[in-house]
Amino acid sequence: MSKQYVIKQAYLRMPEELHKQLRHEAAEDDVSLNQCILNLLSEALEARHVSAPNPQQISR
Repeated sequence: MSKQYVIKQAYLRMPEELHKQLRHEAAEDDVSLNQCILNLLSEALEARHVSAPNPQQISR
């Protein structure tokens, strides 16, 4: 059975120089800017050992 993902959208404002650096990184890796940002965020969270909270542990 394949994993299904719910796609969420976020609009991000960033300095022009950071955008330029990310575009360059994406081109170097031959991926879209979106995929590049997702990869970098995922790597950063993994490096910090951050995981998504268990929905059952979230109090309402």
